[in-house]
Amino acid sequence: MTTNPTLSDVKARLAEIAEEREGIARRETALAAEANELSIAAHVLERMATRSGPVDDKTAGSSQHGSQSAPKVVSPPPTEKEQWEKFKLSRGITGKESTDSLILLCLKSVSYPWQTSADLQKWVSILKGREVPMSTMSPTLSNMKGSGLIIRDGLKVALAERAGNFETQKPELALNS
Repeated sequence: MTTNPTLSDVKARLAEIAEEREGIARRETALAAEANELSIAAHVLERMATRSGPVDDKTAGSSQHGSQSAPKVVSPPPTEKEQWEKFKLSRGITGKESTDSLILLCLKSVSYPWQTSADLQKWVSILKGREVPMSTMSPTLSNMKGSGLIIRDGLKVALAERAGNFETQKPELALNS
């Protein structure tokens, strides 16, 4: 980053950081899943060893254990609360962040750029760990729109950088066809 960064430089760097943090979160999820699978495999091998004597790398997959196969242990999917906690942890969210910074984070993190104000209110409330009233959200969204960070279309909100030129993307109603 230059010594006198512009707003676009800062936004670009923030986008790079968000992308890198998402990559780290995906890698953490993959490593946690692999660690879980290895833990289950170790547990099964230990249980088999107590039933039929020592199990080493050579005998673990052999047919000497008969046709019995170890029961498949499946972890339940994470709850919504666990998913939010993981999201907060992966992004270093403490709940003390400003409402507008959490709105930006939410709009950058979702796959579809257009979201409702109600969804944003719910997500920001979860990230802050307390209810954020719509009387706080509405003026914040208006200020963000005024500064050009977001675009509004009725009840929908999108990051200006993700929505592109909204006017050219909005479908036209064809009355002639």
